[in-house]
Amino acid sequence: MACKAQVAMEYFLIAGIVLAVLLPTWAYVTAVNSDTNYQLSMAYAYNAAQKIASIADMVRSQGEPASIKTAIYVPANVESITLTDREISFRIATSSGSTDVYATTKANLTGSLPIVQGSYDVRITAGQNNVSVQRV
Repeated sequence: MACKAQVAMEYFLIAGIVLAVLLPTWAYVTAVNSDTNYQLSMAYAYNAAQKIASIADMVRSQGEPASIKTAIYVPANVESITLTDREISFRIATSSGSTDVYATTKANLTGSLPIVQGSYDVRITAGQNNVSVQRV
């Protein structure tokens, strides 16, 4: 009978050691994954803002009725996308609040973009006094 109790105790000890190793590892992996997702969202937002700004400057320099259709990717956790005056801004929700990612242009921007995660076709068109950015 003592032999069975000793085996059970050894199994509990092994299970405890395994949990003592796995739980901190799991916590670390979860934290790194969360940080990576945040950095990825920021990179996607930065790339989208820079792409729109670059194309807006190009069609502005060509003048009306220049127009370019392009694809952009809106990342997860976007709270808002603002096109005002000469700036495009993505507001990204993070665990510690919100962060803005923006790009500036030489053109006055107008229009709107969806904030739902996904890939979208966008038409960027030069007007007389502005550049319009619209989802196609």
